[in-house]
Amino acid sequence: MALLSDERKSEILSRIEEDGKVRVRQLATDFHVSTETIRRDLDELEAEKRLKKVYGGALKLEPQMVEPPMLERTILNINEKKRIGGKAASLVENGDVIFIDEGSTTLQMVPPLIKKKDITVITNFFPLMKLMMEYEQKQLFDGKLIFLGGM
Repeated sequence: MALLSDERKSEILSRIEEDGKVRVRQLATDFHVSTETIRRDLDELEAEKRLKKVYGGALKLEPQMVEPPMLERTILNINEKKRIGGKAASLVENGDVIFIDEGSTTLQMVPPLIKKKDITVITNFFPLMKLMMEYEQKQLFDGKLIFLGGM
């Protein structure tokens, strides 16, 4: 069965989907082409992130874990995040300058931080800055806020 390059690659992907792996020698025999041709096909498919090349063949790519949206992450494990945020905030002393990075757990630092006096909070995380500004407008936060912007 002599196939064109695109047809071969499509068949290779079908076999990987079905079996989870393919072997260079078997593909070369089945398609009546050289092992070098199959390796080139596998190189191209790997460059397209369609499979993972390994010694003697290729494997199906494991699905990448997709991070849930921020709203969903904020709710997941909320009690643990509150404990972590509270513990982190307890390490901050009056007059400190702190940087808070982005994350659903770092948001939980905000409520305990409003009890601190004259702290400077630097962040690149807009939801955290927005929350801190709301506390500041209600005169519940006594300190400075610095938002790191960029292009």
